[in-house]
Amino acid sequence: MHRRRPKKRLFLLIFLLAIAVYYCNKRSGNKIDISKLHHVVIPDGFSVIGIDVSHHNGDINWKAIRAQGIVFAYIKATEGESLMDKNYTDNYRAAKTNRIVTGMYHFFIFRKDGGAKQALCFLNKLRYQRGDLPPAVDVEYSPSNRRTMNKDIIKERIRELNQFDSTIYSRKHIHPVLYTNKECYEDLIRDNFPKNDLWLCNLSDMPDDYMYPNWVMWQYSHTGKLEGVKSSVDINVFYAGKAEFNEWLDMYKKAYVAN
Repeated sequence: MHRRRPKKRLFLLIFLLAIAVYYCNKRSGNKIDISKLHHVVIPDGFSVIGIDVSHHNGDINWKAIRAQGIVFAYIKATEGESLMDKNYTDNYRAAKTNRIVTGMYHFFIFRKDGGAKQALCFLNKLRYQRGDLPPAVDVEYSPSNRRTMNKDIIKERIRELNQFDSTIYSRKHIHPVLYTNKECYEDLIRDNFPKNDLWLCNLSDMPDDYMYPNWVMWQYSHTGKLEGVKSSVDINVFYAGKAEFNEWLDMYKKAYVAN
């Protein structure tokens, strides 16, 4: 009898702690799936979770990633007119082997007369298999892509991005998904690319349907912690459930032309 009392107290303590965690997350508007994602807070109402990675994330244990409930992964393939991510081949193969829905993205560099060349660089390395995520292009401000208020430069950047988009479409019959942040969206993308699905980075708020009518994915964190990745990792959610996710993939699968 005396040996059982500590266990009862321990059980009571765990029970009370679980209640506290539940109400804490309920009040914050987030939930934690402690059965799979032990270190990642998922925004309430989302169930299709993904990551995006590059060589900066180092070697990845994709089996561990899959075991934590990650459904999809975008992998960096190329950058600019000639750069190839050194880990993209291994990442793509290992993610696919572990039954993660996988796709590739290109990091776009603002450079005069470079849109078509960057698209060809991406297409030369693209490994799309039917059922994969659609190809994506990362368009954001960075040290190599500085923001400007010069209207002529902005028009030139839009023209180059249009060249990238039209080159991909002419070869594959699909428009690439556009990854971007709020500033780039306002400057370059809004009203200019209505046929492209949007993958929006916003670390504070869920995308607004009125402001971003074509958003399908939301990157809400750069600091995710997952077993199998030593560094922090970007975390994303699909806008709807698994059935809608599969329908979205099927739409691209039917349109894609392999050549």
